[in-house]
Amino acid sequence: MELFDVLHGFKQYSIFGTGFWGEKLYTIFHEAGVEPHFFVVSDDYSNQDILFGIDVVHISEYTQSEDEAVFIAISNDAYTDLKETLNSKLVNIHYMLEDDYYAAYRYFNGFNAADFLSIPRPVSNKFGFDRGQPIDRYYIERFLENYTSRLNGINTVLEVGDDYYAKKFFLSDAVKKEVLRFDRGEDLTNKATLKSGYYDLFIATQVFHVIYDVRNAIEGAWYLLKEGGTLLATVAGNISQVSWVDMNNYGDYWRFTSLAVKKLFEERFGNNVEVLPYGNSAAATAFIQGLSVEDLPDTSVLADNDEGYSICIGIVARKE
Repeated sequence: MELFDVLHGFKQYSIFGTGFWGEKLYTIFHEAGVEPHFFVVSDDYSNQDILFGIDVVHISEYTQSEDEAVFIAISNDAYTDLKETLNSKLVNIHYMLEDDYYAAYRYFNGFNAADFLSIPRPVSNKFGFDRGQPIDRYYIERFLENYTSRLNGINTVLEVGDDYYAKKFFLSDAVKKEVLRFDRGEDLTNKATLKSGYYDLFIATQVFHVIYDVRNAIEGAWYLLKEGGTLLATVAGNISQVSWVDMNNYGDYWRFTSLAVKKLFEERFGNNVEVLPYGNSAAATAFIQGLSVEDLPDTSVLADNDEGYSICIGIVARKE
């Protein structure tokens, strides 16, 4: 059954699964004031009888009522192994795909745009990560997709934090992918912690605005690139909420205009800098409210960019 048919059509819900995905779905329900009837588990499960105050029952002992739906909240591999059993024992079931958890959260946490001018709190203070794809990430991914596709001869890639985008846009194992991590002592503002002239591409999304010594960080980015290497970076634009995760760990210092970014990066990269502001007044309004792309009635509203309302800025800088 489709997710919204289940949510609309039944009075009671149970959750099959008590692992990461089961707990995630329970949290969504619980925060919305909805308590699942049971946690249902496979017969070989023996960990616990109660979870979050909800009875845990084995599937062979579970009797499903007519007005009860069951959400299957387990990994894809586990579902593959259990699919035959689940289909033979249960009715009115919905297997939760990853996007369904965001959809369920949005279902229980709707919003009224008229409240934007009367309630002094955003819909979400998590940039929309709790609702789906954050709007700035929509722009970031399109920026990276566009410019990585133009690059040739990429053999070594460095990315800050993890190698998510390096793996996404450079599928070949022949491309060496490395990660720059501050928690290992690797610091863009300290050349002694960096490899010199080593990388063909450096990916730094939403990094430079959380570094106080931003000029030295730009110097570090130039330092680690090969001659002819490229920096693909994004920073927060002139309209953005504070990232409290960064603020409480490393700091969140700067918001940039496209002119400021261009001048800062040209100080080290010369004329080999391209700056691309992303966003408009509608995107900025949704972004500061913490809405996700999936909350928008039509993503075409994101297509037009207005430099005066940039929520993030893409930077292409080449070392020559």
